[in-house]
Formats: sequence, structure tokens, C-alpha cells
Amino acid sequence: MTRLALFLVAWLTLAMAPALASPLRERDLVEFVANQVAQRYQVGRDQVEIHWKGRSLESLIYGSVPEGRIGYVIEGTPRMFGLVAVPIRIEVDGKRFRTVFPQLEIKVWQEVWVLNRPMHRDDLFDPSLAHQDRRTMDQVLGAAITGLQDLVGTKARREIRQGSVLVDDMFERPQLVRSGQMVTVKLVSGDLTIVTQGLAVSNGSSGQLITVINPDTHKNYLAKVVAADTVEVKLEEGP
Repeated sequence: MTRLALFLVAWLTLAMAPALASPLRERDLVEFVANQVAQRYQVGRDQVEIHWKGRSLESLIYGSVPEGRIGYVIEGTPRMFGLVAVPIRIEVDGKRFRTVFPQLEIKVWQEVWVLNRPMHRDDLFDPSLAHQDRRTMDQVLGAAITGLQDLVGTKARREIRQGSVLVDDMFERPQLVRSGQMVTVKLVSGDLTIVTQGLAVSNGSSGQLITVINPDTHKNYLAKVVAADTVEVKLEEGP
């Protein structure tokens, strides 16, 4: 039950880094943010790339750090890609020590599908029309298509140019989740799955990431549509 409770806490509350009995280091903060970015966008840790920019961590703290166990919390819901100052609360023995705003360059890589030739409105999609590529999130204008099989037999809604990254609103796809409806939320970590409920605040088709609200905490998060009225959130595995 302890491990199960930890997964529920990870979903119901703000994420916090494991406490560390060591000095503050930039690489620890970078790794913490990278894990939080991977969790937010439901991607693997290897798809997140972060570079420290601007002032050093030492200059941001401007003073000595009390002895104790160190933890991190991201305050609010800041933008987490591109060049951004991320508000990170540093805690010592569970108490706030200082909030710093390191400037980080965050890249979230996605496996996307790119159109091989132009499509006209009402053309039927076929998997041979696209090839896979890797792009950063800021290069993709919309919810990228994750699997071509979901597009087989669908029609193009508009003219699509050769070389375009395929995104959800380019095609007429059935909506499996509707905004304003309660949905089944599967919290998955390895072989363990926890089933709960959430409120969808956007429509979604198969494979699409949508925003869902936890009705108990009123916090929102991203989840992937996997079936009718069902979404999935992948959690970090415990030690």
C-alpha cells in the first residue's frame, strides 16, 4: 500500500524531487526539471533536453544553504519548453529556503509523422503517405499524430502541404472523449495501474493528449486518450 499511496500523491499534489542530503548542484536541478517535463508531456526522459542558461545557481542563491535534506518543488504551472525561467522552490528539511528562477533552454523531442506529398481536402489518408521524423515540441503546431493506424480511412479537412507534420485537426477523426465529461483515468507505473476519475476539459481522439482536471484537487494535467471516455497517465516508477 505504501507504493500505491506514493503514486496517488504524485498525481494529486505538486511533484517534489526526492530529498537530498547533499549540496545544491545545477545538474541536480536540471535532472529534477527534466523529470517533471517528461511527466507533464507524457514522454520518456530521453526525449527531454535541458541546457542551463544565464546566471549560475550559486549567484541565484546569493548565500549559504542551511544543512539538511534538500527537496525541490516547481511553483505554479509555468511554460516548460523553449527558453524560460522556471520558478523552483528549494526546501530544506521540508521547509521553504528560497525560490530561484534559473533560465533553462528546454527541448521536448517528439516522434512525429511528416507528409510525403500534398493532400487535398477530402483525400483519404493512407500510411504510405507519411514517414517518421523527430522534431521539438515548439516546431509542431498542434497535437501531433502518434500512430498512423488511427488515420487510416480518415479524410483531410483542408489542403495539407508536403513536409507538414501531421496533427490532429488536419483530419476528420472520431472524438473518443468530449469536453465536460467525466472520464476514466488510468495511472500507470510499470506493471501497476491505478484507476480513478477525472474531468475532461477538451475533446480528444485516439492517441491525443488532452487536459484533465482532478476533481478533488482541481489541478489540471495532460493525459493520453486510449479509448472511449478513457485516458492514461504514465507515472515515474518508484525505486
